[in-house]
Amino acid sequence: MDVSELWVIFGPGIAGAVFGAGWWFWVDAVVCSAITISFVHYLPGIFASLAALMFNGVRKDDIDYSPYDGEWRLKLWLFIAYVISFVSLAASIGLLIQDALVASGPSTWTGIAGVLQCVFVLIRLAVLSDSQLHVVINDSMSLCCNVHLILIANILSERVGPVLILSTSEI
Repeated sequence: MDVSELWVIFGPGIAGAVFGAGWWFWVDAVVCSAITISFVHYLPGIFASLAALMFNGVRKDDIDYSPYDGEWRLKLWLFIAYVISFVSLAASIGLLIQDALVASGPSTWTGIAGVLQCVFVLIRLAVLSDSQLHVVINDSMSLCCNVHLILIANILSERVGPVLILSTSEI
């Protein structure tokens, strides 16, 4: 078996383990906290997980990589999922700063665990995308890549470039 075939087989399992590890950090911080943690601290992780569900709701065959053609609702759905995921990361960083500055609030470990939770959920997205999709450059070599970043570049720019030929891997 080739390494890329193994990556396609084991990549989703690794992505699930990374997702679980992110939530494990958060549960550990909540359980070990000396004070009751407010519901606001739970929201970044909940919204990051919601964004992960939004990404999982899109079939890879439905993604059209053309910047001009394709289903605009699908691109809007993925764009909103990206916004939710990165806003949740920013919110968790803000709560980390707040926890570090306020002496009467939760410990700094709670803020760190919230940031780790959001980062691991976003890493899970990259691992899952990378294990399922490939970018072929000039039809001569295969390069694993996070195709969601290319999709965002397609949405935000006029075109990515003429040298990229995108194809999905067969599972």
